Parts: sequence; C-alpha cells; structure tokens
Amino acid sequence: MIVYLSNPYGTIPGEKWREYRFYLLGKALAEQGHEVIWFTSTFSHHFKYQRATINKVIKVSQNFKIHLIKSSSYKKNISLGRIIRDFTYGLNLSKQLKKIQKPELFIIADSPITLYYPSYFYCRRQKIPFVIDQMDLWPELIVNSFNPLLKSIFNLLFSFHYKHRKKVLGNASGFIALAKKYYEIPLSQCKSISKIPNAIIYNGIDVYKFREDLNKKSFDFEKLLPQKRSNDIWSIFAGTLGPSYDIETILLAFKKLKSKNNLKLIIVGDGSQRGMLESFLRKNKTNNIFYLGKLNKEQLISLYSKCDIGLNTYGKYSNVEMSDKFYDYTSAGLAIINSLDGEVHDLLETYKLGVNYNSNDVESFITSFKTLTKDKNKLEVIKKNSYSIAINFDQTHQLNLFKQFFKNLSDQLFNEN
Repeated sequence: MIVYLSNPYGTIPGEKWREYRFYLLGKALAEQGHEVIWFTSTFSHHFKYQRATINKVIKVSQNFKIHLIKSSSYKKNISLGRIIRDFTYGLNLSKQLKKIQKPELFIIADSPITLYYPSYFYCRRQKIPFVIDQMDLWPELIVNSFNPLLKSIFNLLFSFHYKHRKKVLGNASGFIALAKKYYEIPLSQCKSISKIPNAIIYNGIDVYKFREDLNKKSFDFEKLLPQKRSNDIWSIFAGTLGPSYDIETILLAFKKLKSKNNLKLIIVGDGSQRGMLESFLRKNKTNNIFYLGKLNKEQLISLYSKCDIGLNTYGKYSNVEMSDKFYDYTSAGLAIINSLDGEVHDLLETYKLGVNYNSNDVESFITSFKTLTKDKNKLEVIKKNSYSIAINFDQTHQLNLFKQFFKNLSDQLFNEN
C-alpha cells in the first residue's frame, strides 16, 4: 500500500534528539512492506533552523522517504511567523501532491490552525481515505492560556474552527490520539469517531535502550555538581526553559528550602526564560540550585541516574496532557512532582508515582515536595513504582498497538469482501 503522512513538525534522522512520532510510524509501516512518504517542513520547529532551501527528499530505507517541503521560518513558537510557516508548508505541499502518484491512505497531523490544509482537502478531492492523528488540541491550546473570563469570548471567536474540526473528524476513516484527553474531547464533539478504527498511541520511548544508556557514564558531571552524599535528594527539571513551564515557582520554592542543604535542584535546558533563571541565580546566591545549560541526550540520561525526583512542572494554563518528561522520568525510575491535570495527575495518584501540586503556587509545591521527601524509604518505594510502570509506555509496545490499529483499518477499508 502507498501511504502518505503529513506533519510539518518533529525531528528527522541525523538531528540529535529523540526519534519523532511520525518517523517511527513511517518506519513501522515501511517494515511491513508499505511504500511510505512522510511530508514535513524544511524548517525545524525544534531547532529553529532551515534544513534545506528547496524541497528535498531524504531516503530512510528502500520504501520509506522523507520529503522536506520548502517552508518559511520563525523565531518564536507563539507568533504570526509560525502561522505563516504552516501556510507556506501547506501551499507548497499542495503543489507537490499534484506532481506525484496518489496514495491509498493518508495519515494527517497538519496544523489545525490552518484547518488541516492541505492534506484534508486533497483527500476529499481525490477520494482518499485518511486518518487523523490528534497530537494536541487547538484552538483549546490558545483558549486555555486565558483566564476564565476571556475563554468564552475566544471560544466564540474560534467557533468556525470547532465546526470545521468536527467536519474533518466526521469524514475520517480512522483516528488515533497520543493521550486519553486528545481522544475523549474530539469524541465528545464527534461521536462517529467511536465507530471507526481508533486507538490511543502514546509517544513513549525505547525503555530498554534508555536503561542501557542510564548505566553509562557519558560525562564528568562531578565537575559541575557537588558530590552526592547518602542523605542527599536530587531533583531535576530537564527541558525547554519557556513560559509554558512553572520554572519561577520551583526556583522560589528551592530558595525557601535552601536551609535544608541535602535537597538540590538541577536544571537542564535552554529557552526564552534562561535570562530570568540566570538573573535569579546571580541575585540570590543559592547553594542548592544548579543550572547546567544544554546537555545532549546521552549526558542527560547519565545525569538522570544520579537523581531521585523528576519535575514535571508546567504553568497554570498549559494544555499538555502526556509530557515526554513523564516517559524519561519513569524510565529512569524517578519519583515525580507534577502540576498537570488529567492523565499524568491520575497516573501519579493511581500508581503512587509521586505527588501533584497546584501550578504557580510556591507553597503548594513546597508542601508536596516535603510530603515526598520526608521519608527516604517511602521515596525509594515510589521510585520503584515509577520504574515499573515505564514499560507500559515502551516505544515497541506503542508501535505494536499502532500496527494492530493499521491492520484493523486496512481490513475495514480494503478487505471487506
């Protein structure tokens, strides 16, 4: 079968980051013998650079290719430039689709900001069955960033987008989502999703490879951090230093906790709030907060092996449901402090993986942190629980779920007789 995938986001082979969802889906389909093309952008959302100045084809394997579609660039994630990039990607993809053979199936994760243009309209015109991969919720992503008073106004402004999304979902032949919420909310708006092949496919990570790397010493972090004593408890925040994360709260909390000299906070990453972080450290002269800047994947995994607690700390209006941090922290066997509502919150409560706190609330964080750290033996039990649950989100397991979904879809679409 010829299968096309469209998603202008995500990393590609050769870029030093985790393997992206659409690369893994395309690879899984190719291994089953399908002819696969993943269309994505020349501009890297993650690294903010142009991979090519014109359309470019990357051959992954004999029957899997990545087509980079010429797109404009942008500097900030929330910006007009990003919307323009999505439109230029869509326009140039439309031109490219006219030049090549029609697929038998299309898997779509085009930006809903652009109304799933161009893939949805291409499939409708050419009568090609398509699958929607719900990777986030837009415009909820924007609406939830405002206070409750403004939410109703913006919901009204986005009423056309909600209506169009319902139409797109109603015409889909299959539906997958990377978290329960991303399945349940579209389902509440379009009941027909339950009648077509559907599945929740988490991003996950290669847990076994991660744990192999966990035991390797990739860099000498002792030069950057104090020697860890037997009663020390190390917490880590690793990721983008951006406004979506509750970074200021954890800084203020550890400032108040500085008298407890066995409690350390390690921060890894880069982003727009780096200046705020470095200014805070200069002004406060704390001896329990350490900023290491950017680390590569191998270095970060090696550092996880020395930590006890992973901070899954997001801002009050974050629309993230299942963070990639959750997969890393559980694979490393870290207890988790979490601010997200929804699925991660429930997993922590059900399987005793850590504690939850209220976003942007320093005292709530401190109370939760003290609850987690007051008994070292209980903390070790929680770390073991975290280590055990990680296998449920192993990449191979998730891809097997996708393969089963694809088989059910293929049987329904092409083998009914």
